[in-house]
Amino acid sequence: MKKLLIISAAAVALTASARTVYDAGKALRQNGETGTYANPNGVWSYYYASSLSPFSGTLFESTSTITSDKLAGWKYWDHQHLKVNVTGQILDDPSLIEAGEPLEVDEMYFHPERNLYTVLRFTVPEDGWYSAFASFHDVNQESSPQATSGVDVHVTLGSEEGGDTELASSLVTLESYPAAWGDANRTQRFDYQMPVRYLTQGMRIQFAVGPNGTDWAIPNDGTGVKVLVVKEDEGRFYDSSIAFAANVAGGYANPYGTAQHGTWHALLLQLGASAAATDFQSWIPQNLENSFDHAFTEQISFGDGRVGFHTANGANEPFVTVNTTDGKIGNLSPRELSVHPPSHDANQCTVVRFRPPEAGRYSASVVARYLENGTADGVEVFLVAADQVITNSVVSGDHVKSTMHLTFDNLLLAAGEPVDIIVSPRWAYWSDSTAVSAIFRREDGAVFDANKSFYAHHVAGNTTVPFNDVLGGGAQWSVGSMEGSWLTNSFATLSGFVARENSNPAGLSWWEHSPDSSGSQYPRIAMTTNAVASWDDTFYITPYPRLAIAANEIFVHPEAPNLGTSCAAVRAIVPSNGIYRVRGRARDLDNTVQYTDGIRFTLALGEYIPATSLVQMNYPVPAGVQYEASLEGDRLWLRAGETFDAVVDPGTQHYCDSTGLGVCYERVGDGTASVVNVDFTGTGTGLLSANTARAREGYGDRLSWTALRPGGGSSAAVDVCCDADGDTWRNMAVTLTRTSGEPIAAGAAATGTTLLDSFVTSSGAEDTYAFTISKLKKNEPYTLYLYSANGRSAGNAAFTVGGVTKGVGGLWSLGATPMLTRFDVTSDANGEITGTFAAADGNGGAFNGLTLVGDIRKLSGTILLLK
Repeated sequence: MKKLLIISAAAVALTASARTVYDAGKALRQNGETGTYANPNGVWSYYYASSLSPFSGTLFESTSTITSDKLAGWKYWDHQHLKVNVTGQILDDPSLIEAGEPLEVDEMYFHPERNLYTVLRFTVPEDGWYSAFASFHDVNQESSPQATSGVDVHVTLGSEEGGDTELASSLVTLESYPAAWGDANRTQRFDYQMPVRYLTQGMRIQFAVGPNGTDWAIPNDGTGVKVLVVKEDEGRFYDSSIAFAANVAGGYANPYGTAQHGTWHALLLQLGASAAATDFQSWIPQNLENSFDHAFTEQISFGDGRVGFHTANGANEPFVTVNTTDGKIGNLSPRELSVHPPSHDANQCTVVRFRPPEAGRYSASVVARYLENGTADGVEVFLVAADQVITNSVVSGDHVKSTMHLTFDNLLLAAGEPVDIIVSPRWAYWSDSTAVSAIFRREDGAVFDANKSFYAHHVAGNTTVPFNDVLGGGAQWSVGSMEGSWLTNSFATLSGFVARENSNPAGLSWWEHSPDSSGSQYPRIAMTTNAVASWDDTFYITPYPRLAIAANEIFVHPEAPNLGTSCAAVRAIVPSNGIYRVRGRARDLDNTVQYTDGIRFTLALGEYIPATSLVQMNYPVPAGVQYEASLEGDRLWLRAGETFDAVVDPGTQHYCDSTGLGVCYERVGDGTASVVNVDFTGTGTGLLSANTARAREGYGDRLSWTALRPGGGSSAAVDVCCDADGDTWRNMAVTLTRTSGEPIAAGAAATGTTLLDSFVTSSGAEDTYAFTISKLKKNEPYTLYLYSANGRSAGNAAFTVGGVTKGVGGLWSLGATPMLTRFDVTSDANGEITGTFAAADGNGGAFNGLTLVGDIRKLSGTILLLK
């Protein structure tokens, strides 16, 4: 599992951000490194206490080490410890860790005494928004497991004047658990995440470990403890509890969304296939692409402070509610969500979905806790972002609770791109209430955002296109129409503009660009003016049910496919030479199956296509089609002023083609690397091929290809290669050998793209070619692209480099057919990269050429080029 980027600092203010992270374990270790322990130690203080509420505790005064300085910190009596792993590595010393999980670097070790708690206190240093994460696990197996074994852990919040309120508590032990828990849950861990709260200076959060009742087995009560407190950067965090509580207070809208909170949904995820008893981990990922979402439509209140949403089926389950009180409701902590899935027979899951209001790099911290006692087999919890399962785990409980911390770091998301917390049933679904706390954070980094810039441009009273990106620096965006044959790179700005008003919901208005100023023509590109999630049928051609438009989501509708300017596009105009990473997201907003075959969403650089997908809302969704697609174009070389487009192309129908769009990009490199292209059986004569097509990497004016032409034998080679600039010769050689010893087999096609017109062929998996790229720098990283297409059809190729075998999956050049694969490789100690090519099966395969990107040395001396 990925770890949060922020866990490595004791008290670190992140660059250009007000967020500060307080790491209790690191602070304790650094405290001892000063030579004199201090207590209190800044915001941290260390106690032993006979009572938590009211608090009756005493500061530790004696320091000590255990087992040759592996653990160092504070001590009271023989068993009363509050120490930290000071080894700088994972600690699994058997004299300390008896069958439990080892201690991580800077993880603390708590041990209570009879009737005494070991307590860590955080004192708020200044007013602000704070979150907290705590994790507890038993490190000592009980010698005689019994119902009273283990420790009680508690998290409290309060002040000296007002006392302390319990936020969370649990039994943590290493007893023998039912087999249904699975091996991953046999070492019981209790994770708790305090939802973001506004705290004032002097308030305290306390983390306590005490013996379970009057437990006398205290020698075995060693507990691993990790605690992080974060002072959040206001305006850069999105908290599930705050958002849902604000939602309830604002009138139970589902979805609920503003630029402040993001857009949140409570959903049912309908999957097209049934799940067997043991395949939940594969069931969700395999069926996500063909899933269909149903928003919860009914309000629910349990009368105890839990309020939220459920379905209209007359039953309480499934539901998503929030604890609106400041106290625990059963095991549900204050302001936590309670999520309950439906029966496993329904092939459905309950989902909490977050859509960020602006593009950027995001991290996530999600804690899921099983709330029920009994013999339930639990739920499967998934964290899904950018069309991939980030992590997942079973959480389940018997007489103690099982928890899981799910995270991701620094993930580039377009505005409105969904992040899903999926709670899947297993079998005994009637006891599946699951606590969820989710915090999404926007990290630092310059990301150019079409949605935010479009909104800001109009808020300032401007109606013209193109418009500047909010980051400035010369970056611009435009909105326009493109011809149906848009691969010709046709683009016309949408000069018509209208500001519309509507009364449903009250006060809703939007800006709309279309070919005429009345806004009645298509394509249309629009956005609401109040940056909230909203519905409005006047956006659409026909009044069928629609999905809501998210906060700051661009609304796009193409024209009929038989008209010349049928496509709608958002265009980026980049500010400087460089290598760029582009991200786009499109979703079908027409929640109907009539008159729709969807749209094609494409990221394009003229006729070159980094990524494309069909987007269509229908149920069941056709195989290979998504109702929402996230696309990425990685390592795109663009000069200042060049453009790329996010294109919405209609199908054969356009009546239900309303589309939600998010587009962003970032500069990831300076574009100074060498690029060498090699065309196998290239046309023309001499060292250079007649091919002048753009390679997968390299600027659009660097179009030269070195020719490797078979001469009738089983091997062919070039001893020197030309850079894509056509002028600089590189110290690089390429050799291709047919391992059977037969002459290299050449093929030809007529596509209009010379790279694809010629190739070497493999008849089947046994007809293998070996290739070597040599004369490179030793142990140097490179990016390698291998092209395989026979005309416009996929090359049916299997490439192996560095022991990894890949088929053709990447897009480039004309059409939407995969024709390349990419390897990130390192040259060996001889300065070589080697690999093999063969057809994946008896249908034959093509190998058209390769591109190598990296630090490739110039050729010294002089070369005579004969034509």
